[in-house]
Amino acid sequence: MEELNLHGGLPLAREPRAIALLSPRDFQQASLEGLVLDAREPEAFAGGHLPGSLNVWMKGLSVFGGWVARHDTPVFLVLPAGADVQQAVLALARIGIDRVEGVLAGGFNAWSTAGLPFERNSTLKPDELHEHAEDFQTLDVREISEFEEGHIPGARHAYVGELEERLSELGLRQEAPVAVTCSSGYRSGLATSILLRHGFEAVANLLGGMRAWKKLDLPMVEGPPPRPVEVLPQEEATSAPP
Repeated sequence: MEELNLHGGLPLAREPRAIALLSPRDFQQASLEGLVLDAREPEAFAGGHLPGSLNVWMKGLSVFGGWVARHDTPVFLVLPAGADVQQAVLALARIGIDRVEGVLAGGFNAWSTAGLPFERNSTLKPDELHEHAEDFQTLDVREISEFEEGHIPGARHAYVGELEERLSELGLRQEAPVAVTCSSGYRSGLATSILLRHGFEAVANLLGGMRAWKKLDLPMVEGPPPRPVEVLPQEEATSAPP
C-alpha cells in the first residue's frame, strides 16, 4: 500500500465484474500457475481447503493480501458462500494486487463434491493447549508489542507478515505438532496455512486466541521472545573448547 501511494495510485487493470468464475476442474488447472487465497473464516478453512492455499479472511484481504501476494502475482480466490466477488476483488485492487485471474464457482462445496483433493488442519481450544502444552511447539504471530504484553509460556514469536522469511530462524520442527495463536484466530489462520504450505505436518489454530486464553485466566508471561539459539554443526560442536 505504501509503495502504491508513493506513486499516486493506479487505475484498475480490469473491471471486477470481468473476473472469470471457474468450474472446479478449470480452477484446479489454472491455479497451478498462481496463488490461491481462501477468504473463508478460519474454522471453515480448517474443515477443508485446497492444498497449498492461504487463508486470508474477507476483511483481511486489503491488509494481509499484500503480505502474501505482489502486484504481479496471479491470484485465484475461494470465497465464502454468498460473498460479493466484486468486494473481494476491489479489496485486493486497493493495495495494487490486480491480477485476480479467477474465482472458484460454487466455492469449496463445489470443489469437494467434484471429488477433487483437499486438506484439513486441526484447531485447539485454549484449555486443550494448556493441558497438553508439552506436546506442541507454540507460535505466536501477533505484533511484537502484543506479544510483550503477555504470551503463552514458551511461545516462539514471528509476526504473521514476516513468518515466511523468518521460518528458518524459529527452530520449528516440521514433523512435530505446532499450535499457532494470535489475538482471536484470524492471523493465526493465515499463519497456519503458511506453515502447511511449507510442509509442516501437524498445525493447529488456537481458536479464540489470546483473548480467550486471558478470559480463562490461563498462565501468561510478559517480555520479549527468547533469542534464537544458534545450533553449531556437529563437527564444530565437538571441537569447540570447553
